[in-house]
Amino acid sequence: MTWHVTDHDEPVPRLVGEDGQTSIALVGQAWIVGRGPECDVRIDHPDVSRRHARLSLRDDGLWVEDLGSKNGTTVDGVRVTEPTLAPPRARISFGGPTYVLHHPAAEVTRMLADAGEPTVTRMAPGAVESPSSGGGLAIPAAIAILLGIVLATLLW
Repeated sequence: MTWHVTDHDEPVPRLVGEDGQTSIALVGQAWIVGRGPECDVRIDHPDVSRRHARLSLRDDGLWVEDLGSKNGTTVDGVRVTEPTLAPPRARISFGGPTYVLHHPAAEVTRMLADAGEPTVTRMAPGAVESPSSGGGLAIPAAIAILLGIVLATLLW
């Protein structure tokens, strides 16, 4: 099993029970949630199916997918019928038990975006020019010129 109860200081996504007593660290990239012994995140509750839902951590956040469970899965009260992106602090219910998603990296990214700051979750391959392509030398050259101006001013 890859789930465990943790303290609240880990910088990984967590599902925190509504009672605040249970914290499940989501270590890795994907998890099956359910009652079954083969599940990565085991929730021993009669309303939770043996293989209830799949959670997947992607560049844009945590995705929730119901696996045909009897009592359904919801994100913020909306029944999951297709893979659904769970926003930071989303309430995720697996049949009956409900957890709040704590995702530190997504929360910081959301706060920066809400404040109008640019954010990057992953660079596309080839997005940064190499110095050998010619365009990549502009920034180092500008820095060298600025340093030269600062030094000249200080020494004058």
